[in-house]
Amino acid sequence: MVENPPSQSEQPAAASPATVKSETRKVLCLQILRQFVAVAGAAALYRLLGPEPFGLYGMVIPLLMLPRMAATLGLSAATVQIEQLSSSQRSAIFYITTGLGILAAVLTGGLGHLFSRIYDVPELVWISWAFAGTTVIDALGLTHFASIQRRMQLGRIAGIRVASQIVAVAVAIIVAVRIEDHPDRVAGSGILAILALEYGQLAVNS
Repeated sequence: MVENPPSQSEQPAAASPATVKSETRKVLCLQILRQFVAVAGAAALYRLLGPEPFGLYGMVIPLLMLPRMAATLGLSAATVQIEQLSSSQRSAIFYITTGLGILAAVLTGGLGHLFSRIYDVPELVWISWAFAGTTVIDALGLTHFASIQRRMQLGRIAGIRVASQIVAVAVAIIVAVRIEDHPDRVAGSGILAILALEYGQLAVNS
C-alpha cells in the first residue's frame, strides 16, 4: 500500500443544508428500492428453496452478527467521527479492523461447533465456517465506506448498496435454480444460495 505523506490528512466534509437535503432524499429513495429488492429476492428464494435453508440461516445469524458487530462497529464509527484522519492512521485502522474481522470470523466458526451440538444440527459446523468468511470481507470494506461517509457522500453509499443487493439477489436466484434442478440435491444444500446472496452483496460493497 502506497501512503501519502503524513502531513496530509482527511477531514470530514462540511455539508451545506442543501447538500444534506439532497443526499437525504437520495438515501430515502434508494433505501426504499433496496428494501423492495431484498423482500422480492427473499420471496423468490423461499419459493425456490422452501423453509429449511432459512431455518439454518436463522440459527447461524446470531453467531455471525454478534462477533462481527463487537469487532468492527466501534472502529468504523470512530473513523467517521474523528476530526482529522491522516493516511497513516487510515492504514492502521484498516489493518486493525481486518485483524479484528478475522478474529470475529474464527469465533463464529468456533461457536458453530458448540451450537451444532445444542441444536443437534451437524450441518451448522460447516455453515458457520462458510458464513464466517463474510465477516472478513465486511471488515476489508469498512474503512473505505467510512471514508465515503466522512465526505458526506451518503447518496453514493446508498447507490452502492442498492447495486450490491440487486447483484446478490440475481446471483442467489441463479444458484437456487441450479440447486433445485440438480438431481442429486442433498438436504440443506439450499443454504448455498443464501451464502451466494451474502458473499455477492459484500463483494460489491467492498
